[in-house]
Amino acid sequence: MQHLLSYDVRPMAVHQSAEGGCKMAEAKSPAVSRFRAERLETRVTVDQKRLIEHAAALQGRSVTDFVLTSLQDAARRAIEEHQYLALSVRDSEAFVQALTKQVLAIVRQEKICRRLMSAPGVGPITALAYRATIDRPERFRHSRDVGAHLGLTPARYQSGETDIQGKISRCGDELARTALYRRRIACSCAARNGQACEHGA
Repeated sequence: MQHLLSYDVRPMAVHQSAEGGCKMAEAKSPAVSRFRAERLETRVTVDQKRLIEHAAALQGRSVTDFVLTSLQDAARRAIEEHQYLALSVRDSEAFVQALTKQVLAIVRQEKICRRLMSAPGVGPITALAYRATIDRPERFRHSRDVGAHLGLTPARYQSGETDIQGKISRCGDELARTALYRRRIACSCAARNGQACEHGA
């Protein structure tokens, strides 16, 4: 069973009677006509109604005052959180833009990065990640050693006559491996659609 709670948010004024008592009356102001239409109604269960009444009694306040104050506090918190999140998003976007400019500036100065970007699907981030990972190419005696260094070769388990070839090992630099993998996927999709592979990230 549900109860209908109705809260009147019209401004009230306290008037002192001739006998010395006090009574509540509607405040006389130009805004009264506007406040007359502002009523808040909601349906609550019996348990919810008892919980609200108990909380209001503990604070020595009326149910209407307790509910309206709680709603106002919750509304203010929601607005503040939304403003904080909006500010955080703007800060993140500004940080990404500044970082992107820094990456582009580094790539322009690196001859090897510019050469790598001449390959289809290779952008500044992929070129810089590969250049940073393979800093000294003379370390690798064979080209296949580069794939193993990046974790792009299958992991193998060998014992006696057992020879199991599993998934890629995923060892090494994750950023460079991910960039190369995305570059491969983009070029494969473009080839299937009969399009040229454009420069990626």
